[in-house]
Amino acid sequence: MATSLGIENPDSFIDLNYTMKKMDELLLGKDRIKIIRSQQFIKLLHFAIAMNLYKRLNIPAENIFLEVKLKNKNVDIAIINGERLNYVITVRSQMFSVKKNFTNNINSLQGELVSLKTLYPGLYVGLIYLLKGLDENEQCLIDYYKEQIPRKLFPMINTYNSTNQTFDSAAILLYESFLDDDFNSRCPVPDIFNVYNFEVFLNDFKEHYFSQKPVARRSLLQLIEESNTLKEFLGKT
Repeated sequence: MATSLGIENPDSFIDLNYTMKKMDELLLGKDRIKIIRSQQFIKLLHFAIAMNLYKRLNIPAENIFLEVKLKNKNVDIAIINGERLNYVITVRSQMFSVKKNFTNNINSLQGELVSLKTLYPGLYVGLIYLLKGLDENEQCLIDYYKEQIPRKLFPMINTYNSTNQTFDSAAILLYESFLDDDFNSRCPVPDIFNVYNFEVFLNDFKEHYFSQKPVARRSLLQLIEESNTLKEFLGKT
């Protein structure tokens, strides 16, 4: 049975195109600003990210939490194994007043990032940033992003060397590009949106998350109880 949003199968959210279409349906014929501010809009993306972690990266569903309250703030998605906080993901969107608020949003992200990594040393932090491709007057924002994203957002992303000042995985998503196959002809999407696309985010997340788990080849118990394993370990024939 479908829900009020027409959601018949949670697995459908693995597809970001499907997810964005469901998000767009919320905005049709309603107060767009009210819907976006209510968090109902962005929660669909939260769920989609969580489903991708579960289905595509095989993170146990019982370890994936949404809307987690930490000591200093709430986080959108957290991977928690037992008592250990392994990874958190911040999901941010800008769907109106982009030019007016972009710099303030970046500054807010920076403060949030530093606070999390200071309070939880060694924590990996990911970012999903959803941006509107057209402003309120249906004017293309691509030229603005080409100038501002490399200057203000790229310095906060470093997937190779983790620091307290940088996100460890990131995706910068352009809203209309998931909804309109012809959007690229109207607003040619630059490579900056391919550098940090969702597939890149998943790959970086996977590399960081699974590198935290040590791979043990032989335990002492095996060496004691299995004579062939002990001989192999000692190089004896």
